[in-house]
Amino acid sequence: MKEVNISSVKINKRTVQKLVADFKLAQAEETKNIRIPILTPNVEEDVPGSDPEPVYTSTEQDDIQGNIIPGFNKDHQHFLFYNIGNTKKAKSFLEWIIPYLASMEEVLAFRRLFRSLKMRVGESITLLTSTWINIAFSHRAIALLDSLKSADSFGDQSFRQGLAQRSGYLGDPVDPAHKEHPSKWVVGGTNNEADIIIIVASDSPALLDETCDLINKKAKDSGMTLICHQRGDTLPGKFRGHEHFGFKDGISQPGIRGKLSTAPGDYITPRYFANSDSRRLFFAKPGQLLAWPGQFLLGEQRQNPEHLYHPAPPATNFPKWAAKGSYLVVRRLQQDVHAFWN
Repeated sequence: MKEVNISSVKINKRTVQKLVADFKLAQAEETKNIRIPILTPNVEEDVPGSDPEPVYTSTEQDDIQGNIIPGFNKDHQHFLFYNIGNTKKAKSFLEWIIPYLASMEEVLAFRRLFRSLKMRVGESITLLTSTWINIAFSHRAIALLDSLKSADSFGDQSFRQGLAQRSGYLGDPVDPAHKEHPSKWVVGGTNNEADIIIIVASDSPALLDETCDLINKKAKDSGMTLICHQRGDTLPGKFRGHEHFGFKDGISQPGIRGKLSTAPGDYITPRYFANSDSRRLFFAKPGQLLAWPGQFLLGEQRQNPEHLYHPAPPATNFPKWAAKGSYLVVRRLQQDVHAFWN
């Protein structure tokens, strides 16, 4: 066999970028008749003519759970439903889990890093991974952990009653003999409402399982009972990012109004329309309608029902300590894909 000597050389980043630029220029010559639209956000400038949007300081961002704003949007998620056995031990569990809760600031920072790296490498596989945890409480849980008066001070009747009592308004069966009556639900029914719901989301199935195992162990040691758990994963292959009927998922998600600092263009939801386009006032990008944060956060400016981009006054019918929290609905449905298409 002929001996081959291979040597390598380290070159600076600027030289590598020039090599890539030359390659891209050659590619462009080959595909100059192909036009591909690319959306890039407007940065370093505010949208002219729009109402002033609230600015959330780092402290405020740290106090808002990340699955409220901007949302976890991970490929793998697991919902854990618990009942409280011993109130004192449950409070000890909460003290343990609080440092693990992912904030709005944390999730947005990851999203910005992911978006930047995705644009830099030119593909969605960035090798970035993270695992996030959020938590929610029922009316009963707040009554146990704080007081009944505190729980009843929430003005939303649906929250105070719970889904089982409200399900008839949604068209659910009211006959106790029916197989889908709330008394037969696996969770959230007349006899098995969860006190605490924990949402775990990750880019890695292995890390998701490891995190859930840790939470379950701590919860069990704290006298809490796991009454149900629900796993969710994105579909594989070409159906990734699609729901089970085959349609692209998430395209109707609104963009949240608000800013992360006073710097021009530092919006929670990036804006893509040119300042000369009138749609800039009520859309973040084509198809993504902007909504005022009070639609999701208690105590913030809400969406005006009679105007596309003017705000309405915030809600006030909740305890002060719940400001910038949110209501969460977990509704478990059975889907028949075959019947839908046939």
